[in-house]
Amino acid sequence: MKSAETTLDAVVGDQRSSEKREVLDFPARLLIDLPLETTLVLRVPAVAEDVVWTTRTLEEPRKISKSIVFDREEVLALIVASEAERTWPRDLVDWCWMKRECPDFFIDMATALCGAKPSDDRCWKVERILEWLDVDLVSITVSERFETENQSVARAA
Repeated sequence: MKSAETTLDAVVGDQRSSEKREVLDFPARLLIDLPLETTLVLRVPAVAEDVVWTTRTLEEPRKISKSIVFDREEVLALIVASEAERTWPRDLVDWCWMKRECPDFFIDMATALCGAKPSDDRCWKVERILEWLDVDLVSITVSERFETENQSVARAA
């Protein structure tokens, strides 16, 4: 079943720019809990292919895309670790390379936090997380509901 979807490219018109701004200004941790599937396509320095962050839980992310894919749990771990200032741009690059070499590689909260505790008093916006990790936003796709068979992630990549 196909859902209604909006793709917000990094360079867009006025209305889309305001929609993109709305997503970038949204608290990153809360993005995970929305009933909307949100997919960010990112350009990470020193990584040739696009990197996809999705709020969807994926069973086999490497098989649906030629891009490097971080699913819901991994994205949350990266957000929380960034807020705690425990994950750095170089970590993300290393993890992207590891995912390319070993598709089953998974970033969990403990790995991302490197033994630190999450910062409960911080709730960075999506834009702040992307700045902290030194990545460029290529596009944002927001679906009204989750699609089956990982269709939206494959289409975004």
